[in-house]
Amino acid sequence: MKQTLGKLWKLLNTPVGEINADNLNEIASSVKDGSEAIFKLGEIFSKPEVKNLPEVATLLSKTGTLFDVLNSPWGQVISASVPFLPVATGLLKICLDITKTEPTLNQSVALITQAAYLESLKSYLDKHSDLKEKLTTNNKSASELVAKEIKKLADLELDDREARLVLVSFPESRLADFFNQALSFRLEEAN
Repeated sequence: MKQTLGKLWKLLNTPVGEINADNLNEIASSVKDGSEAIFKLGEIFSKPEVKNLPEVATLLSKTGTLFDVLNSPWGQVISASVPFLPVATGLLKICLDITKTEPTLNQSVALITQAAYLESLKSYLDKHSDLKEKLTTNNKSASELVAKEIKKLADLELDDREARLVLVSFPESRLADFFNQALSFRLEEAN
């Protein structure tokens, strides 16, 4: 079964249509774009208490993938301490709560690999202060063209075979190619 990152997001957004609360409208209007939504999700999932499912669903409606964070200015991306792995595992738990079935291998791989890739990027930048400084100096959001390229990740299909390849050898997978290309576009734009 093929799974797109976008389909997973739609599944996680299921409760939004069932809820008509004023505070959720406030949350939605306070978040301008997908990258801000990812930062807010990071805040939510960094706390141990039970997650407010409607609030999470409202934030998810503003974003397509965890990679939306790369549309933010580099200074914000670098200085924010978004815990990508807890966000991904928290979203998978919500998926379980919504569907009452365990997430598929495709869903799990699609979400966890994004988080692991972004954590790896944070770690790399921490070790290369010269690059980190250069990126924070060029503190602009992604251009519309690059943002569109990053958004395309939501349409990326991941079948069972590809999901298994990602687990066995991520660098040789199509998913790695797409992630690398999205990051490359963003880095080239920052010179």
